[in-house]
Amino acid sequence: MKVRKTKVFSLAILSGVLAFISGFTVALPMAEISGVAILPGIIMPFLINLFFISTALISRSIGSATFASFLYGFLSIPFPILGPPGFIFKIAIITIPTFFLDVVIWLRPSIYGCLVGGLLGSIPVNVLMIALFALFGIPFDFMLPLLLPIELLVAISGTSGALVAWKIGKVFTRFYE
Repeated sequence: MKVRKTKVFSLAILSGVLAFISGFTVALPMAEISGVAILPGIIMPFLINLFFISTALISRSIGSATFASFLYGFLSIPFPILGPPGFIFKIAIITIPTFFLDVVIWLRPSIYGCLVGGLLGSIPVNVLMIALFALFGIPFDFMLPLLLPIELLVAISGTSGALVAWKIGKVFTRFYE
């Protein structure tokens, strides 16, 4: 049993670090080049759900994706990923929705659970981010007219990542156990 816990912990660490590296190498340059964080906010749900849902599916352990997202949020604090640098609430922005994603996949490890988890892991992140930006007075007025189309694209991106994670989970679950 001790080996199983070590595997789950190692898989969660790997997933959190890979999500951070993908945010650092994909989202950060896109935001710097375009000057607006909308495009990375549409692409990152695919990658985040890919890593976190595959972690939950492969480990079959509740809390593994939540820990990976906590690590991702913690590592992204000093960088402009998931909000401005130094914004400590990045951890809550990513960990709270991933907890619900984790619970759904733990209760229903099927393609339908992955699709619902993909929606839960992508749309609430933007909603929490905008709510915290409004609470702390961080400007986000440029996003308001685009909010509905952005959320639609985020939902498509997140569920696409969930479908790819479902395929990865089916392949790697055999090797993990």
